[in-house]
Amino acid sequence: MAEQNNLYKQHPPHGGNYEIRVRGHVDPCWSEWFEGMALRLTDEGDTLLSGYIQDQAGLQSILNKIYRLNLPLLSVNITESGNCS
Repeated sequence: MAEQNNLYKQHPPHGGNYEIRVRGHVDPCWSEWFEGMALRLTDEGDTLLSGYIQDQAGLQSILNKIYRLNLPLLSVNITESGNCS
């Protein structure tokens, strides 16, 4: 049971704040297309998308868009669970 609770904390089934890093610079004007995620360009030549994603379907939608743009996915991290206020 403790293992199941730990897994739930690591991968919440509901929304959370995410940081998604892709290789290459994506113009910040694409923010709306990426479900309103904030886009920040890094000095390393990557783009960091960050913001609240409602659920796993929303995450999949953003990952599909990254795939369709042929952007190499570097990382996906949950930064905090729960609703943004």
